[in-house]
Amino acid sequence: MFKPTRFISRKRSQRILLAATCIALASQVNFQTYTPGFILTLSVFLLPIFLYFNGDLNPIQLTGAIALASPIFRGVLLFISHDASWTNIAQFIVTDMAFYLCYGILYDLLYWRRGQRNNSSFFFTILLCDYLANLLEVSLLTGFSHYSYQLFQLLFITALVRSLTSCLLAFLYHYFTLMMRAENHEQRYYHFIWVASSVKSDVYFMPELSNQVQHFRPILSYWFS
Repeated sequence: MFKPTRFISRKRSQRILLAATCIALASQVNFQTYTPGFILTLSVFLLPIFLYFNGDLNPIQLTGAIALASPIFRGVLLFISHDASWTNIAQFIVTDMAFYLCYGILYDLLYWRRGQRNNSSFFFTILLCDYLANLLEVSLLTGFSHYSYQLFQLLFITALVRSLTSCLLAFLYHYFTLMMRAENHEQRYYHFIWVASSVKSDVYFMPELSNQVQHFRPILSYWFS
C-alpha cells in the first residue's frame, strides 16, 4: 500500500482555511431528503480527499474549521433568501456543525491516531464516519424519533456511494502521481547509466591512446626538433 503524501504544500492554517472554503462552497450543491433541514451535499465528497492528502493535519481542527464555515455560510444564504425562520436556521446550523464535528472525532479515533494506515482502513473509516455523522444529524433534526428501516438504508447507501467515489478519486490520483514519479526516476536512472557508460568508454580508451602517443613520440620529436 502506498502512503499518502501531502497534497497542498502550504502552511497548515492556510490549508485548513482552503479546505473550509472549498467545502463551504461545495455544500451549496445539495438536495433535501427525508426531513426538512437534512440535505445531501457535494461537500462530503471533498472532505475525505482533503483528509487523505493532508495526513499531517489534525482532523478535529480541520473539521472544526469546516463546521464553522459551511453551516454559517448556509445559514447566511437561508437568511438572505428568507427560506427559513430564525429558529429553523439556528437548528440547521447546529445540526450541520454536529455532522462535521462527529465526522472529525470519529476519523480521529478510528484512523488518524492509529500507527499503521492503509487504503482499506481509510475507506471503511470514511464509510463509518459518513454514516454515523449523517445518523446523528437526522436524529437531531427529528428529535431522536421517527426511525425507520428505509432511513437506515438511505443513510448507508448515501455513505457508501460518497465514500466509494471519494476514495476512488483519491487513490487514483495518488497512484498516477506515483507512476509519474517512478517514470521520471527511471528516466533519470537511464540517463545516469548512459553517462556512466560514456565515461567508462573514455577511460577504457585512454590507456590505448596513451600508448599510441608514446609510440609516435620519437617520430614526432625527430620531425619537430
